[in-house]
Amino acid sequence: MQSIPLLFWPIFSSVLSFSLVICILPSIREISIAKNFDYPDDGKYGGLPQLTMGGVALFIALVLTSIFASIPFQFQKLNILIAAMIILFFTGFISDCDLRFKYLRFVSKIIAALLIVYFGEIGINHRLSLLPDWINKIIQMGIMLGFMYFYHLFSQKRLRYYFISGLIGSIVCGFLFISKEDFPYAVVAFALSGSILGTLSYAEYCVIKKKPVARLGHTGIYMTSIVLATLFLELTSY
Repeated sequence: MQSIPLLFWPIFSSVLSFSLVICILPSIREISIAKNFDYPDDGKYGGLPQLTMGGVALFIALVLTSIFASIPFQFQKLNILIAAMIILFFTGFISDCDLRFKYLRFVSKIIAALLIVYFGEIGINHRLSLLPDWINKIIQMGIMLGFMYFYHLFSQKRLRYYFISGLIGSIVCGFLFISKEDFPYAVVAFALSGSILGTLSYAEYCVIKKKPVARLGHTGIYMTSIVLATLFLELTSY
């Protein structure tokens, strides 16, 4: 792997995550149909059934791609990010299946943000900050939680714009990380962009073919937003 140019891995991560989502989503769609996992029709997809569990494909593609494509870089911080995503994924799945656990999602967001900020050591360059370190950490957690909340709110109003903004944001972050020669974070950014593009492309395919649409639920949106928040905060450390 040492002979492979470093720029190859971010590009590879985007292609691989896109391919994985496209390959996984048909199976997720069939499982959702068989188990009657669907949303009420809101008219956004021309009366087509809207299925849950679309975030499962995004989660699998993003995690597997990030792990594989970051092997040459020994990216230790990736473990923290994946741990945060796993917490959001499983607690969100439990909350979606049983409304008695709906407040578990809120707690999981706090725990996920705590993991990334305190143990992942991302964010504002402390050399430029006049505030104590613990206050910086609290501010960064507040920024991350606020970003997740408003991004989720935005997605409920305009799901298509959410996809487009997430795609553009991840691509821009990816190129900025490449310009800083921070290839591990570039891998994650392009893995996210490929996953989002794959999800969006398959949804458009389903609409054209008049098939049930497997869309992202709350859990998938929160996972996307916490990765984006992590990328944005990391960019402030330069």
